[in-house]
Amino acid sequence: MLAALLGMTLLVPSAVTTAALLCLLVAVELQVRVVEEPYLLRTQGQAYASYAATVGRFLPGLGRLARRPQEDPVPSADDLDFGLDAGAC
Repeated sequence: MLAALLGMTLLVPSAVTTAALLCLLVAVELQVRVVEEPYLLRTQGQAYASYAATVGRFLPGLGRLARRPQEDPVPSADDLDFGLDAGAC
């Protein structure tokens, strides 16, 4: 979409096509940063975080996520304290 609108802006240079190109660029950036990346971080965890820290968002090396310290793994059910007394059951 961005490439097509960039071509349109180059073919028909006007304030409207330039504004449309900028609006589309902002919309794509917001979609990626606010919706897609947080979703991938939640679902894929450290694997996506380390991947995103080494590659770029749209171009190689540009827009990489900052490296975060490795988080503790998700605790198992045995590690959780639900406040239940074992003798009460």
